[in-house]
Amino acid sequence: MRKLVIKSFLVVFLLLTPTVDAGIDDEVVLNKAYIKTSWGFAHFVDNKNVTAQSRDSTFPNSKYDILYDSAQSFSVAVGNKFDNTALEMSFDYIEADIDSVKSDTLRTYNGSDISTHSFIINGIWYPERLTSKLGSLYIGAGIGTVFKVDLDQNKCTGARCLANEGFKSATDEYQLAYQFLVGGETEIGAGFSLYTEIRNIFFDNVALGRDNHNETFNNMDLNIMAWNFGVKWSF
Repeated sequence: MRKLVIKSFLVVFLLLTPTVDAGIDDEVVLNKAYIKTSWGFAHFVDNKNVTAQSRDSTFPNSKYDILYDSAQSFSVAVGNKFDNTALEMSFDYIEADIDSVKSDTLRTYNGSDISTHSFIINGIWYPERLTSKLGSLYIGAGIGTVFKVDLDQNKCTGARCLANEGFKSATDEYQLAYQFLVGGETEIGAGFSLYTEIRNIFFDNVALGRDNHNETFNNMDLNIMAWNFGVKWSF
């Protein structure tokens, strides 16, 4: 899976490399590379009835509710625009505070957080009817991989926590990630644009193994909404 992901991103990188067509008028750019970065707000949909498998006979397998609080999103992308379409590759980091993690034997209070790291390849379409001198609206979808998820439980109480005040759960497996997005951008001059995007991001079958614990959160699907604001430079 990891080799396939690496090869896929290499192919996309080559496709994103800008080319020059000497027969095209300077005012009509059909192949324009760009870099963009953004920050914004995010919201994690609560995870209910997450199974935790344990090899510790003292605590049998149980169900957890993971309830999220405020979150933020950071994204960097490189891409290439072809007339009214674009292809881009983005790196996304999303972090959320956790309100609580609850089961019959564990309760985690404020201070915990979860973070995700992902690469996603997006296809974007700029409808001509939604493009004017003021700016452009666009829609898109993407597919990629979430390659790291960290669940940091800093303030843990209850029988399962034993003597540990905090412990971490993490995965570095490559799992499926996909998203849908809608956005708008407006040029401000010298190749720079301001833009905003609303994205719905999905990470499938994330499994989190705990440090110093023979226990794993299994098959946890993450559903995230993000609203970002950023700057784009085309060249």
